[in-house]
Amino acid sequence: MDTADLEKYLNQYGVWPRIFRALFIARTHEAFRSFCSQYALKEIKAKTYNLELYTSVFSEFSNDFREEQFDLSWIDSVTYHRKQNLDHLTKELKSYKNNLIRESIRSAQLDLASFFADLGQFESALRAYAKVREYCTNAGQIAHLSLELMRVSIWMENYSHVLAFGSRAKSTLTAAVELKSTVYAYCGLAHMYLGDYKSALQHFIQVEPDFSDILLTKTDVSTYASLCALVCWDHNELIEQLNEDEIFNALSDLNPSLRKCMYFMGQRNYSSLFETLQTSFPEYALDMYLAPHLLTFMSLVRERSLVDYLFPYSAIPMKKIASDFHVDLSFIEDFLLQMVEAQKLDAKIDSLNKCVYMESSLEGERFQEIQNIAENTHIYSKAIHLQTMNTFNKTTDDESTTHT
Repeated sequence: MDTADLEKYLNQYGVWPRIFRALFIARTHEAFRSFCSQYALKEIKAKTYNLELYTSVFSEFSNDFREEQFDLSWIDSVTYHRKQNLDHLTKELKSYKNNLIRESIRSAQLDLASFFADLGQFESALRAYAKVREYCTNAGQIAHLSLELMRVSIWMENYSHVLAFGSRAKSTLTAAVELKSTVYAYCGLAHMYLGDYKSALQHFIQVEPDFSDILLTKTDVSTYASLCALVCWDHNELIEQLNEDEIFNALSDLNPSLRKCMYFMGQRNYSSLFETLQTSFPEYALDMYLAPHLLTFMSLVRERSLVDYLFPYSAIPMKKIASDFHVDLSFIEDFLLQMVEAQKLDAKIDSLNKCVYMESSLEGERFQEIQNIAENTHIYSKAIHLQTMNTFNKTTDDESTTHT
């Protein structure tokens, strides 16, 4: 990805998300540090009144701003306008409260909360939004308010609050159905960030494929949902969901790379699965919400895949496993040992001969699964036979009636 692609990527988002994402990339990717720090500073000056963040960013990335001077005139201008706007909004709110105009009070309180959010003073914005609740008169207003509280909580990285406000929002969605995808996307993001990937997946698959928002794009949701699916579903569930769930199917189409990964897992093609994942991960590392979880995702997908991969075997050389999983021999040996120690794999590791021996308890499971498959096949064959005989008898009866 070059800087032109990166700028296009950042421009998909609203003001604060693009600033936060640009700063995250500047701090974690040396190759993009200069571009992203300058991009963030430009956005802060052009679209916010956040003096504190401007000063902080200018100080943190001072080596990248050699051609730009600290803008004291902008500081003075913003300081003046901040005070003017705050005084105006405060007086307006006080006036409406004195006149006891309920709807006007709600509107003025929302304006004040939005003003604090625009400043980047998210704690003040959260308190101001919380005061709006007592002036809401219907479920639709509560749903919209809850969504604003969720968004501010995400910017504050307080994900337990996101889920609490999300629960309130979901209870009022019948009065604001247009918010459903956004509410579920935010809840999914919170669950994912907290490491509850199963709950995250359950929320992401409720998001419509045409979803659009200032904080997340539909491609983001597709990526998060697909990675959570690889972690939470086995190969049978993946194939079933891709074939039967229209929303998930359409959502997964937005990220062809991860859709391929799900197909590879469904086909037990683990070499292609991990090769594709490793190729895509540098791009996913640019995502501030996804980056902290990439190693965990890879580890969990590898664990699930290994358990499924080893299931048919009683013994198998580690060299073959390493080859099929696109890793070196020492890595797969250490990884298998960790799984055995964590009781995630019932097997014995022969480090001398570099071989894995599955425990006998799994043989019973393997036999039971094969037996179940055989029984189901027998039942299916018998049903087909009976259906064929019934059709044949019916045809014979019809012919007899015709001759008569």
